[in-house]
Amino acid sequence: MKNYEQRRESMVAFLCQMANKSLNRIMSNSFNPEREEKQLHRFLESAYEVSSPQAIAEIYATFSIFYYAIGRFKKSIEAGEKAAAEVLQSPDLSVKAFLFRPLSKNAETYHDLGDTLSALELTSTLLNTPEYADFRPPLNEMHSLIVNMGFYHLALEEYEAAEDAFRRVLQLPENVGQEYANAIADAYRGLSEIYLLKGDFVNAWTNGRLAYEIAQRQRDPLAWFYANCAMAHIAEQDPNCKAAPESYYATTIKTIEQMGTPVLRAVALLHEARFHHRTKNLGRAKQFAALAANILHDAKITAFDPELHHLITAQ
Repeated sequence: MKNYEQRRESMVAFLCQMANKSLNRIMSNSFNPEREEKQLHRFLESAYEVSSPQAIAEIYATFSIFYYAIGRFKKSIEAGEKAAAEVLQSPDLSVKAFLFRPLSKNAETYHDLGDTLSALELTSTLLNTPEYADFRPPLNEMHSLIVNMGFYHLALEEYEAAEDAFRRVLQLPENVGQEYANAIADAYRGLSEIYLLKGDFVNAWTNGRLAYEIAQRQRDPLAWFYANCAMAHIAEQDPNCKAAPESYYATTIKTIEQMGTPVLRAVALLHEARFHHRTKNLGRAKQFAALAANILHDAKITAFDPELHHLITAQ
């Protein structure tokens, strides 16, 4: 019996390791979709054979990232839900904290697809439902969850709720690591957008620079992209600004090339196009939407075609 448990534990560790290696290949865009999908299915079968909720959940979570990367968004959300369902069945509380990652990713996917209300509802459920209270995620993930909620409120033009979420992130206990640093940078970036909407350029610059400085110290192209976007927004709207917004926008375009998958690059550009459309800067909206459309066309992903057409042709 002891030997069986040791072999089982070794197999679980191996499967989790393989899922992580698969995830790294996907995120670096160095994978063959057909081969990766077959391999993940084999790992999943093995995880069910050893009855490991942890391995099953991690492989489903990797499936979620995989399907997102190839533009199969419905399958991505379904895989995230299956990962969470496996975690809920586990008696191991240390595994329970894993629940939040696939579901928060699902919320981000809803937001990326333009269904921000569903993104907000799912995130609110994760943060406020009593049944989840016993297995809160690591602190870094709490920062990310709440800052994402702020941007969902912002996209829905619920500015007071957005500001509350961004300030809440900054009031949480400090932590370390890139995920934490990115969440703090995003909170300052969110506040800069709030102040910009109010026409308070002094505080917009203050918070925008804080976001910019934090992102500059990281090696995350997505965080750097958004930090430069925030600075460009202020430079473009502040009548007393001597800095050209074009320099920041040029950096955003260059940074896009450093991101992993085509979908990640295109969605970042799409969110920027949506911002400009909301703020009635239709020329910029068209510019960023066209860049996103080119990437998605090359990747043969059509999910965003109607919205991109609207953004590009808006008068």
